[in-house]
Amino acid sequence: METIWRPSTGDYIQVWDTMPSSCRIQNHGEYGLIVGESKKTDSFLNDRGVRVYLKHIIEGEVYKVLLDGHDEIVHVSQYWLRNAHGGHR
Repeated sequence: METIWRPSTGDYIQVWDTMPSSCRIQNHGEYGLIVGESKKTDSFLNDRGVRVYLKHIIEGEVYKVLLDGHDEIVHVSQYWLRNAHGGHR
């Protein structure tokens, strides 16, 4: 049975979406640093400037990521992350 890689705080990752290019998430291919697990009480401003809370996530499956060249934290599902040093998810 294959062991699934789980990111940890401090890991250097790449956001990697396996969907066709027309459907990929916005930050596909970018690199960043895991700063911690996202919580249901975390929030962000969406494209319309509305504060959105992560109340529907499964804690432990979504991570706070600081992407290279960005000043804001993004929340990314573990399924869209891969180890930048090993390429495995």
